[in-house]
Amino acid sequence: MNDLSVRLLATFALVLPAVAQTSLTTVYTAGNSLNSPGSVMWNATVLNANGLVVTGFDVNCENTRNGPVGSVFQVDVYLTALGGTYVGNEANPAAWKLVATGTSVSLATGTPTFVDTSDFFLPSGQFGMALNFVIPTGQLGTAYAYTNGNTTNQSFADAHLQLDLGSASSGVFTGAVYTPRVWNGAIYYEAGTQAAYGPYGTGCDGGSPLGAPTLRPNVTNGVPRLGGTFEQLIGNLGSVPDVGIMVFGQSFQTWAGLTLPLNLQMFGMPGCLAYIPPDAQTFFVHVGSGSEVFTANLPNSPGFAGLVLGTQVFMLDPATTNPLGASITNLCAGRIGT
Repeated sequence: MNDLSVRLLATFALVLPAVAQTSLTTVYTAGNSLNSPGSVMWNATVLNANGLVVTGFDVNCENTRNGPVGSVFQVDVYLTALGGTYVGNEANPAAWKLVATGTSVSLATGTPTFVDTSDFFLPSGQFGMALNFVIPTGQLGTAYAYTNGNTTNQSFADAHLQLDLGSASSGVFTGAVYTPRVWNGAIYYEAGTQAAYGPYGTGCDGGSPLGAPTLRPNVTNGVPRLGGTFEQLIGNLGSVPDVGIMVFGQSFQTWAGLTLPLNLQMFGMPGCLAYIPPDAQTFFVHVGSGSEVFTANLPNSPGFAGLVLGTQVFMLDPATTNPLGASITNLCAGRIGT
């Protein structure tokens, strides 16, 4: 357990202007559709340097294949790693990580059906994004409507976000792939001071037989709120005590003029990626229990509202085989807020 001091957080002190929730819409012209379970995919590029908190989606339901209008359905939201793309990964489950889910009731085709998903943070940069339409147990579900792409209807953008569409698959990252396909819907997001945190990308095992350590928000206190306790769970650790370094960074694009994510081969960790610069670090001791909860007590100061933050953990692990003797987790990123 570790307390991150106000002095450490002050390294990143920043006040950002609040921006109300807004949305970016594609089209609702439909013209084509597929049954669920299945996926629609595209690339999302966050143009806002301070990132966005995604709060929900509108989708276009097709109500003749499965359940009629008024049917309950589920949407799961997946992302590739930061810098990734949906192209070539339509049938590659390993490229995707589930970041949010939500349920709704289908409205008529051509009418936006809102799905209130769990909130998640998107740092600046490009991601592959996928919406998987799922039939909940005991429900009829709905199919998803989309539009065939024709090069003139595949890109949508505002000041904060750009969408480049896209494709569809007849399964959850399996089955036939259809391209180009234009997702019908809207993304709702907030670009101001709402708190959110989530995992992105992949870790690196450094040759350890345990595999890569993992980092994610803890089940309790997993969102960094002003004046609150923020907990991150470091998992897949060994039974032998070792030392970890929690790294904090505020950029997801560059580090000392180098493009992120950065291959750490030059530091003795070939194939391992640093997703953030080491703007600040703190050491902790892992006692060998297989996991560790890292705790930060956040100041109740308006100056920290909207602070964008990324975290990644190095484990100095005797089981690793690379020259540095370390493994590294995936990235977690988000925003300190209300």
